[in-house]
Amino acid sequence: MKKAMVVTTMLSTLLFTGFTQAKSLDKYTTEKLVNVCEAIKSDSRIRLKKAVEATNTSYKNLAKGLVCNGMDTVQFALAHQANKTANYLASRSHIEHQAMLAKR
Repeated sequence: MKKAMVVTTMLSTLLFTGFTQAKSLDKYTTEKLVNVCEAIKSDSRIRLKKAVEATNTSYKNLAKGLVCNGMDTVQFALAHQANKTANYLASRSHIEHQAMLAKR
């Protein structure tokens, strides 16, 4: 399942460095970000909180930089009917959830 899930990061430097150019991530970091995407899809807030804690980054930075299957985190959750995690991500990253629903 992990291999089937394509995870890319945009603005990954916001998450891990202060540079403005994106760089490739090591296998360990990529695995942690894949776990975040899987937790989002699972619609489990507890699983999501554990996965995000393992990355040592904020929800706001994940919302700005993490892309799961070509979508940002809230859109990815909504696409997989993971409404609990979509609402949780939106509230923790200060994204207006209704604006995200309008995009759908």
